[in-house]
Amino acid sequence: MKDYKKLTDPQKTTKVLIQKVKARQNRPKRSLFLNAAVLGTYGWHTCIPVILGIAIGKLLDKHIPFSPMSWTFNLVLIGFFIGVYNANKWLKNEGYHNTVKARKKHIQKMEGKNK
Repeated sequence: MKDYKKLTDPQKTTKVLIQKVKARQNRPKRSLFLNAAVLGTYGWHTCIPVILGIAIGKLLDKHIPFSPMSWTFNLVLIGFFIGVYNANKWLKNEGYHNTVKARKKHIQKMEGKNK
């Protein structure tokens, strides 16, 4: 990507802004179902480690008491942070790649119509 911070000429800056506006108008719109699927996947990535933390914590509380605090509380927190980390990692990798693929297909489709 070009480094736009180095541009000082007003004409170049105007061209860059026009290119950005055109790119925003031509990008494919994501459907409501795709957004819901991404949100649902993010939720499951976060929810599963928390549920595992609850199950393992209850089991450990029953067999190995931990007097100042409960195992369940600690493992729920750990599960939450692991889940958020995994969900963000997935979103950066899969979400980005799928968006790039969709944009490339859209650009190829637009170029085919312009010929």
